[in-house]
Amino acid sequence: MFQLALEEIISKIKETSGLSEERINSMIDEKVSELNDMVSKEGAAHIIANQLGVQLLKTAERKELQLKNLLPGLRNVTVFGRIIRVFDPVEWTKEDRSGKVGSILISDGTGTSRVVFWDKRVEMLNKDIKEGDIIRVSSAYVKKGNYGPEIHMRDKSNLEINPEGVDVPPLSSLKDFSERTNISDIQEGMQVSIRGAVVDFIPRNPFFEICPECNKRANEQDGKFFCEEHGEVKPDLSMVINVIFDDGTGNIRGVLFGKRAETLLDIEIKKLHSLGEKTDNIQAVKEQFSKVLGKEFVVSGRTRTNTFTNYLEVLINDISPVSPVKEAKKIIKEIEEETFNP
Repeated sequence: MFQLALEEIISKIKETSGLSEERINSMIDEKVSELNDMVSKEGAAHIIANQLGVQLLKTAERKELQLKNLLPGLRNVTVFGRIIRVFDPVEWTKEDRSGKVGSILISDGTGTSRVVFWDKRVEMLNKDIKEGDIIRVSSAYVKKGNYGPEIHMRDKSNLEINPEGVDVPPLSSLKDFSERTNISDIQEGMQVSIRGAVVDFIPRNPFFEICPECNKRANEQDGKFFCEEHGEVKPDLSMVINVIFDDGTGNIRGVLFGKRAETLLDIEIKKLHSLGEKTDNIQAVKEQFSKVLGKEFVVSGRTRTNTFTNYLEVLINDISPVSPVKEAKKIIKEIEEETFNP
C-alpha cells in the first residue's frame, strides 16, 4: 500500500507553498468535510497538495490499537484480532545463522495484519491455534512489511487465545473480500472492488504504441514498429495512467490502461494526445486530471506488488463513476441481509 504520513505531506506543502501549518490543517479538514468524510485526512492532503501544485509523488505510506492504525516503528503495542489464516513455520538460513519463522493473518474488522513469530517464539504457535480463534497480542512491535505494517513478537510479548470480553466480527465476514474491499484490508493477489476518490496521480508520459491485432506493446526499430507475434505493424496508440485512490481507510495506487484510462479522465486517447502535442504530454494529462480530482469511482481488479516501488497496487480491469442509485441499492441489500441473517 502507498504510505506517506500526514505529517510528511503537511511538511512538504508548508515548505513549497509558504502556508502555515494551521492553515494547511484547516484546508485539509474543509476538504474532508466537502467530500463527506469519504477520504482520509491523508487523502485530503494529497488533493490539497495537488491543487497547490505541490508534487508529492515522483515519477517512477500505544496500546490496544485497531489494526488500521498500525504504523511501523510502534513498540509495546496490544492488538486484538480473529485469525483468518495460519501459515506453517519455515526454516531460514543466512550465512552462519539459521532458525524458524512462522506467522498468522489476523483481522479486527478495521484492517488486516500479519503476526510474525521468530525462532523460539514460533513455539507460541504450538497451542492448537486455528482459523477463527480470537487472539490478544501484547508487548509486540510493528515493522514495515511487504503488504503493510506487520506485528512482530519479541521475548516479552504475550499471546492470549480466545480471551473474554473481546468483540471481533465473525470469520465469514472477515474472509469475504470479494464484494467490496476496504483499502486498509488489501493484500497481494486479491481480486478486489473498491469505492474511492481520486486524490493524486504519478506524472509521466502516458502514451505508447500497441499492435492493432493483439493490443500488445509494439517496439520501435529504425522508425518502424514491430509486434512479437505479428511482425511489422502500423501501430495504434494507447495509454497508461497511474493514480492514487483513497476510500477513507487508506490509499492505493491504481493502474489503468486504454479504455479504462479514457473512462477515468473522460477523454479519448487520440484527443488527449492531440492536446499533448500542442503543449506537453504530461501537462495535458495534468490539466485533464484536475477535472476528476476528488471524484469517486468504483474500480475492480487484481492487486500485485510493484517490483520497483515495492508497494501494493491494483491493476484495474473495470471502472465506473459512483452511481448514487446503485450504491443506495447496495446498502439496502446489505441491511436486508443483516436483518434476515443475524
